[in-house]
Amino acid sequence: MTKTNQNMGMIIIQKMTVFFVTATVILSLTACEKSQAGVNGSDIETTLDMEKAINDLDDYCAGHPVCIRLDSDEYPDHNIIYDFTGDGFDDIITCFTYGSGLVRDVIVVYDVAGQVFYTLGDEKASYRIKAFDDGLLTAEEYIYPDKYSVGKVYFSGNELSFGMDRTREYFENLDKESSLEKKIVADIGTYGIQGSGIIYHVWKLNDGTEARVVFDSKRKITMIYFVSADNSERIYRREY
Repeated sequence: MTKTNQNMGMIIIQKMTVFFVTATVILSLTACEKSQAGVNGSDIETTLDMEKAINDLDDYCAGHPVCIRLDSDEYPDHNIIYDFTGDGFDDIITCFTYGSGLVRDVIVVYDVAGQVFYTLGDEKASYRIKAFDDGLLTAEEYIYPDKYSVGKVYFSGNELSFGMDRTREYFENLDKESSLEKKIVADIGTYGIQGSGIIYHVWKLNDGTEARVVFDSKRKITMIYFVSADNSERIYRREY
């Protein structure tokens, strides 16, 4: 091999070495970005340790006195895996009963990514899962001594609430003069808040759209909007 050929070979090897080192650094940085993005809750896919999460959930339930995990009518394995909180990651939905003298049934949603437990049920009302279909959680509410009702469980404003079906018809048929904020909450559960200048009280409807309601200082309805991904429709505006 001539000296010229040797030099050419060394140059090629050096260029290949630089290429592989550069590629390795880029892949390393990309992996770090994906890992960090997953932590920050972006839509980059991440892997949750669901087996550990279920054990954490068991430990949480066992922290209540005389606790027994329950099953729903359709999910005897005790666990429903679904993104109920809407953060882009799967949650675990289940229920348990606890107590001896005063027995209570509680629904719990474990936000695995955020490591937060959301519960529905207290000494005044008990809740059991009846069904789960297409993202809608149906439960039975029991209020001592003999009041039973069936409705939906919703997540908004970082809490669980229970109420009747959330439909367009409910808001269309509201008595706009007497339906104060507290009545709507009693009927269909709590809301989220959006806006700064104009404050919108937001209820997510069963069909995936939103009802956005504006109240005045007396908590009376002033405006109602139905909002979807590509449309906003105002159906009511109070005339003073």
